[in-house]
Amino acid sequence: MSGKSTRKGKVYEREVARMLRAAWPVADVRRTSQADRAGNSDVIATGHPVLEGLWLELNDARRPDPLAKLRQAERDVRANQERGGGHRMPVVIWHRIHERSHQVTTRLWVLDALRDARGWSLPLLGSAVITLDLQEFIEIVDCAAAAGAAAP
Repeated sequence: MSGKSTRKGKVYEREVARMLRAAWPVADVRRTSQADRAGNSDVIATGHPVLEGLWLELNDARRPDPLAKLRQAERDVRANQERGGGHRMPVVIWHRIHERSHQVTTRLWVLDALRDARGWSLPLLGSAVITLDLQEFIEIVDCAAAAGAAAP
């Protein structure tokens, strides 16, 4: 990766971390060291029951490829589990340069697990790829956190 791409990636990771901190001020949201390779996602969050379980991969490009990033996140999640890390759900937050909106791409099973909120399911038949607006995803995570907190 070129120096310019690396700097652009860092800037976007910081921007997304700021957006997530604004949505969940009680959570500690930050970009991770990319020297770690697949040891951590691009942005991690602690102090939030739902965010802690997400593997957040980011893509800011003229021609973003969220499906390729999702596959990368899925490989990284598997590698993390093999090293003894916990189960995390792959989510891609992406942005097309010169556009205002930020999108989220993930698998249907991830959204089903968030909507269930009683416990995260493993992927079964919900392998369809889903893309939605970042604000809509934030609302789903809010509902999942509220339902999880209210669950016995």
